[in-house]
Amino acid sequence: MKRLQLLWGGLIVIGFLLTGVYMQSVIDPQSELSMARMSFRANHIYLLMSGLVVIVWAQRTLAHEPSICLWMSRIAGIFIIVAPLFFLIAFGLEAGVANSERMWTLCGVIVLFAGVMLSFLVATIEFLVGNDRNS
Repeated sequence: MKRLQLLWGGLIVIGFLLTGVYMQSVIDPQSELSMARMSFRANHIYLLMSGLVVIVWAQRTLAHEPSICLWMSRIAGIFIIVAPLFFLIAFGLEAGVANSERMWTLCGVIVLFAGVMLSFLVATIEFLVGNDRNS
């Protein structure tokens, strides 16, 4: 499973690079402050961020999670793995649209945030339980 997660993270980072090439060929460099250019750049950076989070998630070391944390860890992983899809869709549908409500981007940010926060909660519980066992 970790290999698939690493591959997915790598593909998202490659997608980041490809969207950069796409932006260079489509966006006028003279329009530095235009809303369309800024929305492209924002979605572009979200792709990089989510790809890097997936790569870090795939490299985590799994401690002996308490059973209560197992389901939270799985949900966190699903959220972290799925979030880049929202950013890919957002880049395709929302970037460059001046009046877009950017709902795909918002959903991606919320899903990624929820996944990282759940992961943080699991790590905190593991730390606290681990300290209790070592006392």
